[in-house]
Amino acid sequence: MTANVITYRGKSAAREVGKALGFDQESLQRLSGLVNHFEWRGPTDTMAHSFQNAGFDLKHPRIAKYLELCMHIQDLPRHLGQHSGGMVICQGQLNRKCVTPQS
Repeated sequence: MTANVITYRGKSAAREVGKALGFDQESLQRLSGLVNHFEWRGPTDTMAHSFQNAGFDLKHPRIAKYLELCMHIQDLPRHLGQHSGGMVICQGQLNRKCVTPQS
């Protein structure tokens, strides 16, 4: 068993920030649907550009705060998980990535 840290990514960040800011379910679904997953498509492939193309006013205080918070929480820890078997792939040596309990 090894612990791993689950971090905020695009859609999870978008949903959590939207809930915290009190967006209704329909708006939240629409906003989080604009967040790209894994593929970078060019210099204009930003959340702000996607929101503007979808008709959201980036100068509206709530939308501006939403974008700001979504970008700030990217890659922050969301929760801890456990990996119970199989193969663990990580950058660097695994024993430097996880903590072992002291007896």
